[in-house]
Amino acid sequence: MAWGNWESFQEYTHTLLPFLSKSISDIMGFIATAGEALFGLLLIIGYRTRQSAIGSFLLLLSFAFVMTITLGLKAPLNYSVFSASAGAFILATLSSYRWSLDNYLGKVPKN
Repeated sequence: MAWGNWESFQEYTHTLLPFLSKSISDIMGFIATAGEALFGLLLIIGYRTRQSAIGSFLLLLSFAFVMTITLGLKAPLNYSVFSASAGAFILATLSSYRWSLDNYLGKVPKN
């Protein structure tokens, strides 16, 4: 699959979600892309870190499961989707985020 433009990405999304109609698959691809961008930005700046890490964990885990179902276990392992998902989960379990905006603003939840 050649990447590099939105149409190719939509085709790949439909490959992963063949049980959905093309239009619904396109919407899901947009939602996934928006989620990746939002969670990535929030994690980089360290704002609402725990919630962003949980969202990233769930998004990546759903990618891993869908890729496993449609493409087999090798695809998510090749792209390290399971390990990225686990990393996001581990980040969500930390009690403080030293270099985060959350820490600066004093919004780190207490365990």
